[in-house]
Amino acid sequence: SRLVRRFSSPRAKCYVSILGYLAFLGVYISYVLTMPNNSGRNIKMSVTPKEVVFWGWELASIISEISEATGDFDSIRQYLRGSGNTLDCAIMFFFGLAFISRMWVWVVQDDMAAMSVLLGLLCFNLILCSIRLLTMLSIIRSIGVMTIITKQIIAKDVYPFLCFATIIIGAFEFAAFYFSWLRDIEHVGGFFFNMFTS
Repeated sequence: SRLVRRFSSPRAKCYVSILGYLAFLGVYISYVLTMPNNSGRNIKMSVTPKEVVFWGWELASIISEISEATGDFDSIRQYLRGSGNTLDCAIMFFFGLAFISRMWVWVVQDDMAAMSVLLGLLCFNLILCSIRLLTMLSIIRSIGVMTIITKQIIAKDVYPFLCFATIIIGAFEFAAFYFSWLRDIEHVGGFFFNMFTS
């Protein structure tokens, strides 16, 4: 029927994908915001239903992306040339690192450094996911130009600021570790990073 053809069109499927991605970002943001409340010193971070949904959703997305790369394209190079696929690979890579960090936090208690790495990876990947959303929204005419301008702003301003902030925080972290070692004081890894994330 006409209704079935309308909802099975490429544009309709794209809109459904955008809505699904927005729902995933909602779960993602909610998970990241509640993480600091679920962990701390002398407390082992427990696995919550929200976290199970988040990692399960991401695992399903990775499987779907791998299936698309191996089934719809003749080679990896051709897959990477597709719209947004290179960014998808970067997102999957950082999610993989974040999952490894999460497993380490789950196994080892009171590891604030691993917790800081986990939060850093998730926050950085959230920026990449937001950029991926802008790429998906670019098919809509009314906001296509706005997404292009926003991506240019991110590339020119946000990325350099994040690199600068990472270097500064890393330098303070190294200096704190060095002076703690000189004065024979126990150093808590990730202290300066936690100042900016808590």
